[in-house]
This record gives sequence, C-alpha cells and structure tokens, in this order.
Amino acid sequence: MAEEGVEHTGQGPDWRPLVAALANPHARRLWAQVVLGAEPEEVGAGMGASRRRRAVAALVDAGLLAEVDGRLVERSDTLGRLLAAAGRPRPRGPERFLTGSGEIDRYPVDDGERRALLELVVTQVLEPEEVVSEAELG
Repeated sequence: MAEEGVEHTGQGPDWRPLVAALANPHARRLWAQVVLGAEPEEVGAGMGASRRRRAVAALVDAGLLAEVDGRLVERSDTLGRLLAAAGRPRPRGPERFLTGSGEIDRYPVDDGERRALLELVVTQVLEPEEVVSEAELG
C-alpha cells in the first residue's frame, strides 16, 4: 500500500515471488547452500525429491537461481535489479519541499504551493487553535 503523499516510481520485477521463496524454509536452505558454494550433490540433501523440486522451482521462478548445464547457480543480479527498479519513494505535494527530518528545504515560488507548505508545517508544529507570535515561531 502506498504511503499518503508519496509516489513510488519504476516498474520492475515483482518482489512477491522472491519474498515467497525466501519465506519457505526449504527453499531458503537450498538457496543458501547454492550461494555458499555447496557441492551439487549436497544441495538439497536430506529433502525429499518432491520438496526439492518445489524449492528449486520457486527459487528459479523468483530469479534467485538458474539451472545451467544441470547445475543450480546463483543469479546474483536479481536483488540489485529489484532494488534499482523500486526506486526511492518521492514525496508529492507540499511534502516535496521538506527534508527527510521535516524541515523546510526550500520555499515554492507558486503562491498556492507556498500556502499549502506553510499550512502543512503549521499542522505539524502547532496545536489546533493555538496562537503564537512570529518571534515565538523563530
């Protein structure tokens, strides 16, 4: 669910199959074995054939592993591509004029946008109906 006032950018790989694969303890163990360089005959040892097949399928579908010449190999680019595609949330509206800590970064040139920014800041700094002097605001 998107945060209010924040636009998520970029279309990219779907993160859900990746998270689902890593949420499965058997797939997670198998993936770790491949990433840590276990010998092919050790990867998935102790798992039933059906469970191993399902774990491999989930990891391949998620883009975490690939089958190359009958061996499972890590796809090290997947996590980086996923993060790059996600981008950073970009504030919209008056929030885009605030720093990450909520301070005013710059004032908008447009009168309407400047008013919206100041109204936003007022709601964060003052209680409803609170009246203070300009000197008190600093």
